[in-house]
Amino acid sequence: MTGYMLATIAIITLVPFAFRVPEHWRLTGFVTLSDLVQNVALFVPLGFAVAFAGGRAIVVGAAASLTVEMLQLFVPGRYASPLDLATNTLGAWLGAALYRSLAGAVGRRHQGAGVRALDLPLMGSVYLIVPLVWLVGLSHGSEIGRLWLVSFPLLGGAIVLGSMSRHYLEPRGMSRAVGAFAATGWAALALLPGWHQSWRAVAALSLAAGAVTALLAWLVAHREAVGRRFEIVTVRRAVIPLVVFLAVAGAWPVDALEPGWSWSLGWSRTTHALARESILQVLELCAGSAVIGYLIAESRSRAVEPAERTRWVLGLMALTMALALELLRSVHPHRGGSVAEAGLLFAATGFGGLLYARQRAYVLALLGRVPAAPAAAPAQAAGYRIGPPVPVDGAPK
Repeated sequence: MTGYMLATIAIITLVPFAFRVPEHWRLTGFVTLSDLVQNVALFVPLGFAVAFAGGRAIVVGAAASLTVEMLQLFVPGRYASPLDLATNTLGAWLGAALYRSLAGAVGRRHQGAGVRALDLPLMGSVYLIVPLVWLVGLSHGSEIGRLWLVSFPLLGGAIVLGSMSRHYLEPRGMSRAVGAFAATGWAALALLPGWHQSWRAVAALSLAAGAVTALLAWLVAHREAVGRRFEIVTVRRAVIPLVVFLAVAGAWPVDALEPGWSWSLGWSRTTHALARESILQVLELCAGSAVIGYLIAESRSRAVEPAERTRWVLGLMALTMALALELLRSVHPHRGGSVAEAGLLFAATGFGGLLYARQRAYVLALLGRVPAAPAAAPAQAAGYRIGPPVPVDGAPK
């Protein structure tokens, strides 16, 4: 997940990759409030992920920012800024501090089944939605109406957080307001990099995400008993707005669709032009496919079937989804279908499934069901919190 966020940040900051040796080397110390907010917000989720992985967020954040700033010296019209380096590093530090705070709140005091709420595989889809929301806000170009597509991934995340609040946090003595507050902060962090110039929109959408999360937790409380397995039902609900998002984003603007189709083996017409917005829109579709791939793997992992069959089912679903999306784009006069882009979408869906498999293996290690470290390295194993489940009275076992 950390590597995925690093790659996304690199693409966002360096697209369209038109590198050349500059005639003059440029540094600047000027920064606007908008730049400051964007630089900090973009690195907060990265710092969170690095701290989650047990790494040093400040070191990774500073190294990533320094690399990007140096590469920007070779992009015409761009420049490096020591203040960008400082604000990016600050964002990574804040993300690590946020992780430690949340881990202490939902982990050490509420061990539950031996796995903290932040570790649960279903939460991985919430983390994956963050880069997707970044890209929706950064890829709209002059199409302001396209920004509101962000409501679909935010709704998918709210569905997951609402179920988590009801089935995991509330049985451990936490108020439903905690889940709503967490959803509000999660949405704000995801929105700020792309919407940093529209404070009212960020505030409105963030509060809406928190309110929807609380409402969904209330609805789930009246329909589902605590203690039952809720993951597969939650996945089926959350995947619907994400599939709708992919279809609408891939065909945008929808009113331009017309009979007939156009295909190419390479990139589609707009992407081949190396326009920043077009490249980010393709990456946006890849990010959406990764979330769906993760959710598909989550649902299939609970089916009683061999692991090899699960991989084949995921592969067939990924191929079908990639071809269907490119077929939809092929009837768009400004887009066109692309075999290369279909391959990217297929790979992104598989990548999401791989992330789920790794996270599930990690959780099984936490529960002590599979070996996660050599027997000769007990200190290292202890560092990964491997041990048997620790039940809590009244909590689902």
